[in-house]
Amino acid sequence: MIAMSVKNVLDVEYLDLRSLLESAKLHDSVQDMLPQYLVLSLTNGRGEVRSQALDLLMHLSCSAGYCQLQCSGYIGLLVPTHDTQLISRLADIAIKDDEPALRKTALKLLKSLFDQIRFQDLVKSTLSELVEQCFTRAKLTEFRRNAIAVLHDLTDPNVNGDRWYAKFEDIVSPSLLYLLKIAVFAGDGAHNFLRGEAQALLLENLPLYSSQTRLNLEVLSAVPTMISTIAEEDKWIVLKLGENLHLSDVSAAAIARALIPLLRAPSLHSRGTALELLARLYTKHRSAVNDPSVINSAISGTVDLALDRRDVAGRIRQTAVTRSFFF
Repeated sequence: MIAMSVKNVLDVEYLDLRSLLESAKLHDSVQDMLPQYLVLSLTNGRGEVRSQALDLLMHLSCSAGYCQLQCSGYIGLLVPTHDTQLISRLADIAIKDDEPALRKTALKLLKSLFDQIRFQDLVKSTLSELVEQCFTRAKLTEFRRNAIAVLHDLTDPNVNGDRWYAKFEDIVSPSLLYLLKIAVFAGDGAHNFLRGEAQALLLENLPLYSSQTRLNLEVLSAVPTMISTIAEEDKWIVLKLGENLHLSDVSAAAIARALIPLLRAPSLHSRGTALELLARLYTKHRSAVNDPSVINSAISGTVDLALDRRDVAGRIRQTAVTRSFFF
């Protein structure tokens, strides 16, 4: 079918894709017309046409599982002048297409092309921008679930291996704080579904890496600025992040220092949440967080909370007494 489609565009008879691609006689014609065919086909309203174009691109790039041609790739047949259009269409399909199978194939292809220097910066900028726009533009909110699915795939070590963050963190990073807000703050039914997806990414994918990643640091560095707006029933999310995400000792100490001012916040709830998160960081990074200024401030804040009579129910005071043994 792939060879037949290209044949229809070039109006020539070839028995298979290999004979077509290896024909010196048609090389220039293929270079001129094939990228145009692919751009048009990837935009086609019929799913089978989009699927066929994706399949052809897989063969041309010799992506994983598509190396039946036993070649080093025919991607050179695509003139670079069409790269922006092709990558843009692939990103659109990966996020906006109605057919889940095509979204999955398009993302797989984008990840494969990302490994090629020619396409790396273009894939990075195009995909990260479109994903971020799904969180910032009202007209794209319907695609947020698909955008989160893309981010989930890009942060899954079971899919990408132990070194994924060295490849895809620039794509994920611009949308990370939007994910954190979705995960922490409640909303209506539709939002709460997305919330579960965002929580899965942050609480299941990111902790799987045994050392600090840029994404872990960005997530936890944002938490102190959010504590004052986090509801009592939702604080478990940031506490779990503090407990499970891996940080370097230096980063943990920096976040601990950012939490110290919150121990004097007007809100008892904010002070209690900050104290609990600080205790978790101290437990994991005792030597790094054992700065006298940090410890003295933590102890002082803990004592103030334990004695604060505004906490009628006594839960925060009880937490303060319990956590005082950590310092």
